[in-house]
Amino acid sequence: MINRVIVVGRITNDLELKRSASGFAYLSFTVAVDESRKDENGERKTNFIPVKVLGKLAETIEKYFKKGRMIGVDGSLQVSRFDRRDGTKGTRIEVLMSDFAFCDSGRANDSISQDNGSSGYQSDVEPDDDNIDYEGMDLADDDLPF
Repeated sequence: MINRVIVVGRITNDLELKRSASGFAYLSFTVAVDESRKDENGERKTNFIPVKVLGKLAETIEKYFKKGRMIGVDGSLQVSRFDRRDGTKGTRIEVLMSDFAFCDSGRANDSISQDNGSSGYQSDVEPDDDNIDYEGMDLADDDLPF
């Protein structure tokens, strides 16, 4: 079975890193994602997707992102059931983040330092394709995916 979600949108709330009684970091925020199609009035519907981040990843998100920034979220759906104060049952569906991507430069909002470690996180630095020696690559037509 597969449970994977990829969402790209803007963070809608101020980020507030919280810690459990044992000191474990966690963070919750909402990502606004516009649908690609327009309704009968010519307007796009916006979906608000709750995201939960745990541990060291929560600390990283809180450090590099803020309200209004575009973020790519990679994770899985998590469903939890709860009892409301009025006695009715409720269900909450949220994305449990496992990875992320920077999807805007952030330069208009603030400066973002680049992490060039092996964390797997994507940065907004464009590769320099002009310095790649394509002639020296030994590729047969069978190696190409198209």
